[in-house]
Amino acid sequence: MTHNYPRAIDLPAPGFAAGPCLFKDTMQLAAFTENHFWIGHAAMLVNEGLPQHLVKLIKRAHGSLATKTVGILGMAFKAEVDDARDSLSEKLVGLFELEACKVLCSDPYVSDPRLIEAEELIAKSDLVVIATPHKIYRQLDYRNKQVVDIWHLRDQGRIRSIGVSNFEPEHLMVLIDATGIVPAVNQIELHPRFPQTELRKVHAQRGIATEAWAPLGQGALLTHPTVTAVAEECERTPAQVLIRWHIQLGNIVIPKSVNPARIASNFDVFDFELSANQMATISSLDDGTRLGPDPRTFVFTGR
Repeated sequence: MTHNYPRAIDLPAPGFAAGPCLFKDTMQLAAFTENHFWIGHAAMLVNEGLPQHLVKLIKRAHGSLATKTVGILGMAFKAEVDDARDSLSEKLVGLFELEACKVLCSDPYVSDPRLIEAEELIAKSDLVVIATPHKIYRQLDYRNKQVVDIWHLRDQGRIRSIGVSNFEPEHLMVLIDATGIVPAVNQIELHPRFPQTELRKVHAQRGIATEAWAPLGQGALLTHPTVTAVAEECERTPAQVLIRWHIQLGNIVIPKSVNPARIASNFDVFDFELSANQMATISSLDDGTRLGPDPRTFVFTGR
């Protein structure tokens, strides 16, 4: 609806703006389909299911919330209003209360004794969720906090997410401390001989996706006896086994190839799994061998 339609360029994302009109809209959809409720029911499932989907994605990115305090900024059903009736943020609160150690809420427009000031919420929360796009939330200090910015408020629509490459933990912290923004992805050299275990742990703690470059060891691992032995056990190619190793570690892996047959083969890795022993066997190749330069010592000339 926003494509080539300037009047709708600020149309909000679906779901969190539905508010008290959702049931009425659903009934109207049913009425326009000769009282068949399926379309209206589908609309309700999409809208009501968004908070559940969001919590699922947050748990996938940040792990268990059982020991964390989650702060929710915004309880109104849309920006700059004080109406919280049937707000989907309320459902988000209920879901987080089942998952997190503690849930805090704030909204400058809504009158509710349960709510606290936004600055206090950010200070006390391990994870902050911007659930209503109040303009005031653009100016808050989110440094050193994990933030789920549903509305992409802080970038004012210019940047949806950022990615970095070859960042070590100290580089990540400089970026996060300076901007309050956690990168969505860090692309790093990663293969069985250099699995980047500690850096991947930092990524997991911060909700940063790990993308591997040189995932096949620049081709050298395709003929390694350990890899070929596992490939024979699985009746797969060495490349498929290495790609599967990455997938089961949770890495993003995009092996380079210009050969159509190899590209197709590289995609054919979702109908088998490596056993724990096979994963350990491949991981045993770790000998700290870098194939590229060390980001801590590499001198970038800009040429």
